[in-house]
Amino acid sequence: MGLLPANRVEQLALAAIACMVLVSAGLTGPAVLARLQPAATAPAPPAASPPPAAVILPDERDADLASVVTLVNDSTFGTAFFIDGQGDLLTAAHLVSGSSALRIVDNTGGSQVVRVLGVDAQLDVAELRVQLAGPPLPLGDPETVQAGDSLVLLASPKNASLPLTTTGLVTATDQTMLRFQADIRPGNIGGPIVGLGGKLMAIALLAPQGASHAGWALPITRVRADLNAWHGSAGIRYPLAPLPDSLTFRGTSAVVSGGNGVAVQSIQPTRGSRGQDLVVTINGSGFVAGPALAVRFVPVSSQTGGFRAAAVALAGNSITAKVPAGQAIQDYAVQVTNGDGTVINSAITFTISS
Repeated sequence: MGLLPANRVEQLALAAIACMVLVSAGLTGPAVLARLQPAATAPAPPAASPPPAAVILPDERDADLASVVTLVNDSTFGTAFFIDGQGDLLTAAHLVSGSSALRIVDNTGGSQVVRVLGVDAQLDVAELRVQLAGPPLPLGDPETVQAGDSLVLLASPKNASLPLTTTGLVTATDQTMLRFQADIRPGNIGGPIVGLGGKLMAIALLAPQGASHAGWALPITRVRADLNAWHGSAGIRYPLAPLPDSLTFRGTSAVVSGGNGVAVQSIQPTRGSRGQDLVVTINGSGFVAGPALAVRFVPVSSQTGGFRAAAVALAGNSITAKVPAGQAIQDYAVQVTNGDGTVINSAITFTISS
């Protein structure tokens, strides 16, 4: 085969090089382009709002709840809380003013007679006293509270009619009042509003109206002058108010103490007047006839005034008994001694009123 001219050889060499470049570009071009072009990025998920920090820790909440009780007046109920170790409490004045009878239901379910030490109608705050004190709430500084802060409204842990805690938002504040947006119920009125560390900041005084869900609360520091003025007062003792039908308590189901299904489940009626005899019916299970059959009414919050019922009779799972007139005005737990001598201590209560 003859030799190609030099210029022909150079042309073939250039063509070969060109082919190699084109093949290389065909193989690698897409990858290069892919690197040079900005990668399509998936839309970033919306940033989740951080959960609000807990206002109070569980142990702080539990300690605070031990200080909160239920206040009952002639027709309804509210909330009160201990401020010292002497049995003194704060609540809303309008729960006290105009009432002829009051009672405090503590966290054992027992009732206590109330003394009113002082009432400030302008501030809508009142100080009460009972014989058996609960732990006082630690005091906070309401001046540190700002609009946008979260606070917690507390209720009595014995009161099944209200949530134990209700978290709300401070929407406005000044030196006189806090506007507190929360699900405040009428029974919460007079209750404590606490902040960080479980410290007392304010008293809930006015429930929300309409759809605003915002009530008013009194900063605790505004009560100092009243507390100083009422210090040392003996107070005025009030008769024991009847328990409203709308008020229910936790942990008041029948207590079985005799075994084998023996229990006291209810009593009808649940209250009577001290001025006349009353026949009550005690319903339960496991009752047996016998010479030991008896019914005793044991005071819930007093050391005196207990009595035995008269004319006790058994019919099936019901016991009838007569409550004699003239008994002390207070709450009583119903205690049944079965015919075989078994004692049935129940949490069912019976109230004698005036």
